[in-house]
Parts: sequence; C-alpha cells; structure tokens
Amino acid sequence: MRWRNPPGTNFLRPAIVRAPSIGLFAVRGENGEPALLASCYRRSMELATAHGLGSIAFPGFNTGVYGFPKELTAGVAVEMVRGALAAGGSVEDVLFTCFSDEDLAIYLELLSNRLPIRA
Repeated sequence: MRWRNPPGTNFLRPAIVRAPSIGLFAVRGENGEPALLASCYRRSMELATAHGLGSIAFPGFNTGVYGFPKELTAGVAVEMVRGALAAGGSVEDVLFTCFSDEDLAIYLELLSNRLPIRA
C-alpha cells in the first residue's frame, strides 16, 4: 500500500491507521490480560518501526466501556513503550491519548517518573 496525504493535508510521515488491539473485560488482570495488552503495545511499536514511522499514538485500550483498570493499562503502556524506545528503532515520538482528566493524571504520573523528557 502506498501512502498518500488526504486532500488539504500536509503530513510529513505516513501513519499506521489500525494497530493490533484487543477487547479485555474488567477481570482484575487475573487471566493473563496484562500480557495480552503488553503484546498489543509491543506489536504496534514493532509495526511502526517496520514501516519506518517516526511517531505513534495510543489510546487507553479498553478503559472505556470494557472497564479495564486505567492504572494497569497505563502502567503496561508506559512500560512497553519505554522498552521499545530503549531498544531503538524509527519511533521517536509517542502520544498517549487521554479521554479524561483522570486518565491524564495517571499518565503524567507514570511518565514523569519513567520516561526521559526530550528538550
């Protein structure tokens, strides 16, 4: 598939439109859900690197109607992305999208303690 910018836009890089994701119901992470969630982030980062992308965005997978714990989801996301960035690759910028102020506060706390801040 060849990437083309939609009319009226000027994107510098192509984007992965759909990355692997799963639907986890809230079961307190006792049935291997954190490992499944981690594999989604890991595989998404692998795909981004394989396609030479410089940036990627992640939603809070399954924290809405599925009710998966926000703290657990954010912790897995930050840890997996941190590992992928440390391993190298084309991805330089990662955006975690947050639906609520509560989501934002969780990610800010995790990110302030774990990921380097680039100037």
